[in-house]
Amino acid sequence: MEHSRAVLRSRVPFDFRKSLSFLCSFPPTRGEQRVEGDRFRKAFAHDGATIAATVSVGDEPSSLACTLSSERALSAESRARAVEQVAFQLGLDDDLAGFYAVARNDAAFAPLVERLFGQRHVKFSPSPFEAAAWSILAQRRPIRQARAVKDSIVEHFGGALDLDGERLRAFPEPAAIVDAGAAGLVAARVDRERAHAIVQAAHAFRDVDRRFLVEGDFTEVERWLRAIPRIGEWSAAFVLFRALGRMARLVDTGPIARAARVLYGVADDRAALARGEAYGQFRGYWAYYLRVGVG
Repeated sequence: MEHSRAVLRSRVPFDFRKSLSFLCSFPPTRGEQRVEGDRFRKAFAHDGATIAATVSVGDEPSSLACTLSSERALSAESRARAVEQVAFQLGLDDDLAGFYAVARNDAAFAPLVERLFGQRHVKFSPSPFEAAAWSILAQRRPIRQARAVKDSIVEHFGGALDLDGERLRAFPEPAAIVDAGAAGLVAARVDRERAHAIVQAAHAFRDVDRRFLVEGDFTEVERWLRAIPRIGEWSAAFVLFRALGRMARLVDTGPIARAARVLYGVADDRAALARGEAYGQFRGYWAYYLRVGVG
């Protein structure tokens, strides 16, 4: 077993305890990471290997200690990219100054910001493909059913790592799903239509440049996503926001509007969501704080 250590640094303000609380409560990934005190551990697939990232509060303010564990040696470049993926998932480089500046002038929202101050947008996973696959699995079905099928995919095609007496499993990389094919997914309890869509998504994510997804023109990335079967407006918005941290546009299917109605005391969904327009490029963070703070 190889272990390598790195220090992750976050923009301020940053409250890691709030990130851990979110990791414990987010239904689609609940239980997929181990959280103990001020530490969490999660396995993920990376460059054909299964890596466990153990992250805890660091020795300096706004820093985290990160240990990567893998059964085979990783190149220095691969390790660096793995560390970057962990930091990206935790939203450590997000600059919240502009978001908080707007919130100070929002009388209804400001108390929520005070309570959640330092809360970062924790991404769905280090892998945007995993979020895309989840969006396909979760369409028009209860989360519990979707989780059962996702867990089956992990068991059949994902990697596993034994660390400190426990087995950690990782969602497979796109290449593993391409190799499995739709027939393999069907054998793992995925219905045929979703299986074909997930394989198509795997082909797309296997071949795309991650920098394009994170930094490319928003409209072009959205168009690329929506070319994948079963990735419609909601699924594309989910991947853009929950996996890639693209916060400028907001697509609502109900929960955000309900939270906004409660907070702002308005009865109309459109009027409630209009309150987010003042946040511009931080619309996503506005919605995220509403979901975390109001529910």
